[in-house]
Amino acid sequence: MRIVLLLMLSSTLTCLNASAQGLEGVIVEKFYVSESRDTLLSLPGALPEGSVTYRVFIDMKPGYFLQSVFGSPGHEMKLATTTFFYNHPNYGNYIANMVMDYCLKYNTVMLDSWISVGAGSQDSYGVLKIHDDTTATIVNTFTPPMLQNHNKLVGIPICVKDGMQFNHGKPPRVSALGIDKLFDALDKLIIVDSSGYIFSTENGAWGCLGGSQGLDKETNIVLIGQFTTSGNFSFEFNLQLGTPNGGAEQHVARNAVNKEFLDARLIIDSRILP
Repeated sequence: MRIVLLLMLSSTLTCLNASAQGLEGVIVEKFYVSESRDTLLSLPGALPEGSVTYRVFIDMKPGYFLQSVFGSPGHEMKLATTTFFYNHPNYGNYIANMVMDYCLKYNTVMLDSWISVGAGSQDSYGVLKIHDDTTATIVNTFTPPMLQNHNKLVGIPICVKDGMQFNHGKPPRVSALGIDKLFDALDKLIIVDSSGYIFSTENGAWGCLGGSQGLDKETNIVLIGQFTTSGNFSFEFNLQLGTPNGGAEQHVARNAVNKEFLDARLIIDSRILP
């Protein structure tokens, strides 16, 4: 089953033989930092002040497709925080495609934690804020509005550029196998626990049937997840990319064998991010 799924389906370290493969980079964007107003108007303890919302993007060469983010024997997939991931109690979801567009304007729904293969919500593509424009920026409906922090650590405020692009058709949908425990952690009804969380698997994946590409086919940058936490955030991912000629490449964080590409950029710890 794992093999079937894999086939169906700003950190800049040097990668061995990088010119011969389709992965150009792994980008971690600090999307937002929660401030006191966001905290006070959330459920008690759910969104501590200073929580950071991280977005993780995969940057590929033109013509390549993201097929899956996976864990397989010898190639652990890991996602962790030293506290917990924020989940909106009413309108969030663990998959971006299932976050309703009309809910994004409500309180802190835009900070929900989820996985993706390009979507930022039901009908939007998630894009880097620097690649967004100010057209149709989501206006928070709270009075006075929430999510207004202009913290320099996150660059462009999301009330100016929200990292969402609409009116481009339905974004690619997530297909997943063997990651139910991760869904439990990203579920909107999870009980807040500050003791830390680690998801790890060597037999699971999420990806896209047919593969996914970035909204801009030239830059070809695909959003694979959004994670909000007050703790140290880290991950270790492995990727399968589809090539322009119909082949496939596997890029792994550790223990490369055969024709796999070893790439240290797939290991990220928020403590060493800019």
